[in-house]
Amino acid sequence: MKLMDKSGVEFEFYLQQINKAHAPLKKDGWNFNWKDLMNNKKKLFFGLFALGELQGLVSLEVQLLGNPMMFMHQIEIAPHNIGSKGKFKTVAGALLAYSCYQSALLLDTTNPYFGYLVFDSKTNLVSHYKKYGAVQSVGSKMYLSPDAGKELMERYLQDYLK
Repeated sequence: MKLMDKSGVEFEFYLQQINKAHAPLKKDGWNFNWKDLMNNKKKLFFGLFALGELQGLVSLEVQLLGNPMMFMHQIEIAPHNIGSKGKFKTVAGALLAYSCYQSALLLDTTNPYFGYLVFDSKTNLVSHYKKYGAVQSVGSKMYLSPDAGKELMERYLQDYLK
């Protein structure tokens, strides 16, 4: 699938695991200092790129809580994609879909958490994540089920994962 800009024009994108060389800093307008976050060697970091530029990032970790579970620590779209004046409007959906894909890729199919993506949401973003099919469990804990993840992958990654 392609990223859609605010006027409906589609652009090719790609996702890749990234390291500190591609990591943006808070001083550059991002909410997180991604270079510092990358000091945690248990986390996986994936960047979404289009037009040769980083459009968003997500950090994931397979946590061992009884059975392994995919946990999304941070997700952030680039400052130039925020709000109604943002360049691309489908970055968050593509990052969530790819995170669900990673859950299915990295967890064993016999695991009861296979395909689930678990995360903590800021209170003001709960309703936003619900638009993507996320379910609120306790407090700010949320998850995307395998069915919701499949829908996101079909919507945002259908051509990308072929």
